Amino acid sequence: DARSDLFSFGVVLFEMLTGQKAFARDTASDTMAAILRDDPPESETTGKPIPMGLRRILDHCLEKVPNQRFHDAHDLAFALESLSLASSGSGAMPGLPSATPGKVLPWRAIAVTALLSACGMGAIAWVAVGRGLQGGNGLAIEPELTRITSDAGLTMEPAVSPNGSLLAYASDRGGASLNIWVQPLPSGQPVQVTQDVTNANQPSFSPDGSRIVFRSEREGGGIYVVPALGGTARFVAPKGQRPRFSPDGKRIAYDTGGRGSPSETWIIEEAGGQPSRLAKDLENALRPVWSPDGTAIAVMGGRKAPDSKNTWYRIDLASGSVAPLQEEAILKEAGITNPLISEWLPGKIIFFAKSGDSKSLWSVGISSDGRRVMGPLQRLTAGTGNDESPTVASGPFGLHLYFASLDVRANLYRLPILANEGRATGEPQPLTDTAAWEDWPSLSADGRSLVFISNRQSFQGAWLKNLDTQKESPIGAVAGRVVISPDGQRVAYRTKVGDEFRLAVQAIGGGVVQSIPKDPRWLWDWPTPDMLVTSGLGDKRAQLHALDLATGTLRPLMTGTTGQFYGMGRLSPDGHWMSAMEWTTTGRSRVIVFPFRETPATPSEFVVISDEDSVAQESAWSPNGQLLYFVSERDGNRCVWVRRLDPRTKHPIGPLSAVLHLHGARRSMISTTNNPARIVVGRNELIFSTQLQRGNIWKIALRNPK
Repeated sequence: DARSDLFSFGVVLFEMLTGQKAFARDTASDTMAAILRDDPPESETTGKPIPMGLRRILDHCLEKVPNQRFHDAHDLAFALESLSLASSGSGAMPGLPSATPGKVLPWRAIAVTALLSACGMGAIAWVAVGRGLQGGNGLAIEPELTRITSDAGLTMEPAVSPNGSLLAYASDRGGASLNIWVQPLPSGQPVQVTQDVTNANQPSFSPDGSRIVFRSEREGGGIYVVPALGGTARFVAPKGQRPRFSPDGKRIAYDTGGRGSPSETWIIEEAGGQPSRLAKDLENALRPVWSPDGTAIAVMGGRKAPDSKNTWYRIDLASGSVAPLQEEAILKEAGITNPLISEWLPGKIIFFAKSGDSKSLWSVGISSDGRRVMGPLQRLTAGTGNDESPTVASGPFGLHLYFASLDVRANLYRLPILANEGRATGEPQPLTDTAAWEDWPSLSADGRSLVFISNRQSFQGAWLKNLDTQKESPIGAVAGRVVISPDGQRVAYRTKVGDEFRLAVQAIGGGVVQSIPKDPRWLWDWPTPDMLVTSGLGDKRAQLHALDLATGTLRPLMTGTTGQFYGMGRLSPDGHWMSAMEWTTTGRSRVIVFPFRETPATPSEFVVISDEDSVAQESAWSPNGQLLYFVSERDGNRCVWVRRLDPRTKHPIGPLSAVLHLHGARRSMISTTNNPARIVVGRNELIFSTQLQRGNIWKIALRNPK
C-alpha cells in the first residue's frame, strides 16, 4: 500500500542526499536481504552527514514495520514543511544548501522529486500524468493551473487534438444551447464549429486532428462528424452519445440508452454501415474508451444479475470477450464512488469520480497487457467543485491535462398558474436558493407544507418548508425519495436498516418511526391517508402497486404490461384514475392514464396522453382533475405541457399546450439521467426543480525536472 511507497521514497531520498545507495550489496539476493534486515549507513560513513531533523524523517520512512512509518504522504509533507520553516534564516545545515533570509529550504520539492522517482505518487494538490507515461515514472514537479476559458455561462467537455494544437469543447456562449467550439493552442481565437438550435456537445477528435465526432440533439439525437474548423456535419448513427474515434481513425465507439432503458455500447465504421453491438452479456455498457492500441474498449457496466454493481469492464475486440478490470478494491479504499473513465493511456487510466462532496480527477495504473487495474491510485485535482472530462495531449508546448470545472446546483422553483386553466400568470420564482442539490418536491393537500430532498448538509436528507412562513427545517437522512401525507403531518421514505432497505413512516415533528418490511425501489405518491403508490418491489418491469399502510399489503394496479418500466403514479383528485409514465422502447416514454380500482388495469384500458418519439415522464393533476400537466422533451428540451381531458373517459381533448419552456443547457428543468424527477401542482402554482450549471475549461501544464 502507500506505506511501501514511503519506504521507496526514503531509499531514493537517502541516495539524493548522500550519493550512496541505502541497501546496495554485491548480489541481488544480498540486497533484498539488506532491505529486510539492515539500516542504511550512518552519516559518518557516507562522507555527507545528514542533519539530525532530516535523518529522523528519513528513518521514519525506512522503518521495517509498515505501521511504524508515516501514515501517508500528507504526514510526510507536513514534517518536511516543518523542517523547512525551522531552517529558514538559521544558517546552513551541515552538508546541505543554506537558506537565504526570507526563503525556506525546498524540502517539499525535494520530497516530490524523490517520491515521483520512487513510485509515481505526488504529495501536492495538482499532479498530472500523460501519454507515454509508464508505470510510476513521474514528470511533473511544479504543475501550473491555468484557466483556458472565462465564460459567464457553461463551457464544458474539453477534447484536445492528439498533437496538442487544437482544443474543442461545448459552450453556450453563442446562445441558449450548447455548440461545439474549437480554439488553437496555446492561444488563439475560438471558432464556433456547429450552429445547432438544440444542444451539440461531447466532442472528440480524430487521431489526425482533422475531424470532430460529437453528439447532437437534432432530429431526436445522434452521432455526427464535422471538419475540425467547421463545415457541414455528417450524420453517422442515431440515438448515440459519448462518441470516440478509434486510434486508427476508422471506427467510432458510442453508447445508447439510459434513462429507463439499458445502456449499450456500439461500434460503427466512420465511412458508414451497420453498427455492431458489444458486450451483449452486460446489463449496461456505457462510456466506451479505446485502449491505446485499439484492440480493446473499456466501459462502465454491470452483469445481468440481481446483485450486480456497475464497474469497469474490458471488451476484447478480437474475441468479443468481456472481463472486469478489477478496480473496485483499489478505489473503494479511497472512498471513490461512480468512477467514470475518460482516458486510457499507456500504463494509466484517467477518470473522474465523486469523493466526499466534490468531484475530482484521478489516475490509476493498469497492467501492461491492459487487463487489470494495479495502482498506484493518484488524485490529480482537489477542490470544492466538480472537475470532470479530463483529456491529455503531448504537443510542441509540453504535456497538458485539460478538464472542465463545473458549479452544478439545483433548486426548487414556483411558477404561478391558473391551475384549472393550464395558464401561467407570471415568471418562475425560487423557493430555495442554495449551492446544494434540491429536488423531489411533495406538497400537502392544503398547499402549506412542502417536503423535498437536499444535500445541503453533506448528506441526502429530507427537509420541510412551511410555505406560509418560508421557514425550512431538516427532517432526517433518507435513502431515497420522500413524500408527505395529505394532512401534512407525516412523511414516508426509503431507509436502510442494517443491510436491508425498507419503507419508513414518521411524524414530521418526530416520534416513533414506523418501519414497513417492504423495499419499494420507487416511492411515488401518498394520495390518501392509508395508501402509498410504489413500484419496483421485485418486479422486473417495476409495475405500479398500492401499498396499504395499515396492513402492509400490496395490490398491483396493472397487469399484462409490455413496457420496459412504469412509474410516477399519481392519483386523480376524485380517486378514480391513475396517471403514470410508461417506457416503451429505448429513448422513448409516454404518459398514460388508467382506471384505479381494486382489480388491476390492463393495457387495453390505458389512455395515452402524450405519445411521441421522445421522452415524457413526470405528471400531475389539476385540482379539478380535468387537466394533466406533464414534462416532455418533444421540442428537444425538458418543458412543462398540459392537456385537457374528458371528465368521464379521460381521453385527451384538443391539442397540447405549453405551460413553461426552459430551453438551454445552463438553466434547465432538472435532468433525469437514469432517475425521474417530480413536479407538483397546487391550487395556483406549479413547483419543480431547476438545474443551474456554470463552468470553464482549465489546464494543468507539466514541467520536466530540472
